[in-house]
Amino acid sequence: MLRRQGLSYEPPQMRHEAVAMGPAGALLTELAGREGGPEAVSQVLSQVAGAVFRCAEGSPWPGRAAQVWESALDSGLPPAALTGLGRFAYAECLDGTRWLELTARTVEQQPVLEAAWRVAERAAGHCSSPQVMSVAATMLDGPADRFHRVAIQRCAARVLAEFGEMETPERERLRIALMNAGAIEDAFGDTGPARKDS
Repeated sequence: MLRRQGLSYEPPQMRHEAVAMGPAGALLTELAGREGGPEAVSQVLSQVAGAVFRCAEGSPWPGRAAQVWESALDSGLPPAALTGLGRFAYAECLDGTRWLELTARTVEQQPVLEAAWRVAERAAGHCSSPQVMSVAATMLDGPADRFHRVAIQRCAARVLAEFGEMETPERERLRIALMNAGAIEDAFGDTGPARKDS
């Protein structure tokens, strides 16, 4: 089982003999310090996210997984150890506000995440918070293949439009990210410089 105070694993054949593995943060930090450790931690966190893609209503597992996520962020892990956290974007049973809070913290430490397009897509569905602009801009600035780049760009444009003419550093950063991606019309909307008809 996974707990904030400790992390243990309970395979099917040992349901009544869970093996305690110590505090989650300490375990992840120790693992990250080994050769190849950051990549291993990233895989562990990716698997934790995958385990809660679908959960029964009222299940405690999404909350426990979020606690492991928070422990990872609080532990000062190398950025490469956090890449797998992007897969939490698929965990629909995890409260959206909680997901956005932790994702915003994550991209401050590691801007390159797995499933970046899905991160951008989910963020675009939570435009009640300015945090989504920082998340969308970070995903747009990161690496992606051509297909996913287009998807991320569309999500980023949607986020920018949702916040209208709000003048904030977050909105300006997102606008610049769209410009850098070549999405000039999306960056300026109807307020951009006049363009000659072709």
